[in-house]
Amino acid sequence: MKIVDFLRAVSDRALRCVANLRSPLAVDAQRALRADSRERQRASRRGCLSLCVGGLLVGAFCSPAGALMIPPPYTEPTGRFFVRPNASWTGAQVKAAIDTAVALATSAGGGVVVLPRGAFDCDPLAPVNGNSVKLIGQGDFVGGTQLRCTAATGDFMTFTTSGHMGAQDLYLTVAANVRRTAGYAIRVTGGAFKPFFNQVRVDYHYDGIRIDASSQGEAVNVSFRYMLGSNGFHVYGETAGVYGFTLQKFLSDNPYPINNNGARKTWAASTAYSLGDITSVNGNIYNCSTAGTSAASGPGPSGIPGTGGADAFSTLIADGTAAWRFVCSASLAWIISDSRAYSIRIETSCAAIGGNLGFQMRDTLATGSSYPIWTWARGLEVDHPYSDCVRLSRGEGFYAVAGCWFGSSLTGHGVNIGANHRGEISISDATRIMGNWQNGITWALGPTQITITGTFIGANSQAGAGTFHGILVPAGATNFIITANHIGRLPAATTATQDYAVFVLSGASDKYEIINNICTGNVSGAVNDNGTGTNKVVSGNIV
Repeated sequence: MKIVDFLRAVSDRALRCVANLRSPLAVDAQRALRADSRERQRASRRGCLSLCVGGLLVGAFCSPAGALMIPPPYTEPTGRFFVRPNASWTGAQVKAAIDTAVALATSAGGGVVVLPRGAFDCDPLAPVNGNSVKLIGQGDFVGGTQLRCTAATGDFMTFTTSGHMGAQDLYLTVAANVRRTAGYAIRVTGGAFKPFFNQVRVDYHYDGIRIDASSQGEAVNVSFRYMLGSNGFHVYGETAGVYGFTLQKFLSDNPYPINNNGARKTWAASTAYSLGDITSVNGNIYNCSTAGTSAASGPGPSGIPGTGGADAFSTLIADGTAAWRFVCSASLAWIISDSRAYSIRIETSCAAIGGNLGFQMRDTLATGSSYPIWTWARGLEVDHPYSDCVRLSRGEGFYAVAGCWFGSSLTGHGVNIGANHRGEISISDATRIMGNWQNGITWALGPTQITITGTFIGANSQAGAGTFHGILVPAGATNFIITANHIGRLPAATTATQDYAVFVLSGASDKYEIINNICTGNVSGAVNDNGTGTNKVVSGNIV
């Protein structure tokens, strides 16, 4: 059958299918199909093969002499580009294969670069710059796709400029005997739009994931462990702003035995240490793995032991008869909202365990207008950091809701707000702040518009009963509200440790409310208000 006859038969059959229908839609369909038939007849007389839809000519294939011309065969592209390395390939060979597949996907206007199961050494990849180009592995963790970085420095994987790029189902670690000393596992930059990362685990890298100059990105089911540097998930608009990034189901920890707060010790010469003691010295945090007495002289444990990635955390550092394991850098923060980070959402099921800081808001550029703005933390858990759970150094706008947990800091506060933070802070909605070494919440003079409501704050001042408070307010603070909280005794905190539920330091504090809080179970009482202002309300606080 000729193609023209075939198309005519298809059209005639379609007409018969709707011949007995009388709805307006059916009538329109009949008219459109008749128009198709007339258009094909005209095209046939011109010696053309036409394809019409609803009376609209969308394609015609004609020979110069007017003879009928059949289009060449067409194979629908799969959009999948398979990389098939084997274990004997070098890092350079694996990189070349992946870069080639990425280039093909980019030329095709997008596609999926599929990486097989297995562990493969890999040199840092060329930047991915193609719309809808995705690197996707198979399986999970050690049973899935492992890319082992062969370089000590530099970013391993970069996504730049284009949109809808990302990585999924990958385990990013390091090659044998490679010690990362600088660089991120993944970096996003160049104005990328909607970058995404899903089911990505990062181990033994220096820093984790850096989000720069991009918008509407998302990371889901990302985890970090055994990090050597200072930055976990780092949203930092160094070259241009970052707008609207969302982090969900994030997990991070550099594991050490979780003991009570008494495990935190200051290092000193000729001092006895017990198994599990934690110390911060010489820029790192160490965990005592062999009980004993420290050396009679010297700086104490220092540096990162071993030569590679995994052995950094297993090699012992001798110190007299004691020995220590490296835990992490003393500056490691797990989640960071940095300069020009605008509208960052930390959504449900995110947990930052151990490390030095759980969440930090800071302004590395410090230009005067580069401070980060607006971070929402929904159900964020920060547990057992060495220093503060949440540190708001510089920025504007932090909102903790939906049952956040900020607890068990070994040396710091639950929430610590610095003098250079502009304010607009809300801590509410069943957020729990418990078991911290110092105050549950404290701030320095400077930030305003602080609201604390509907929270549970108890068992803080682990440094010693009656030493610190549930909430410590600086002298001269203004424009804050503390209301409808439980501050003191909680079901899991029945021993009084906090001195006062709320303590306002002596000074010209004014324009605030401390009202209707339940403040049972504190050492000295409910509220100690030493503010000298008169435009305030302090009432209804129950002991």
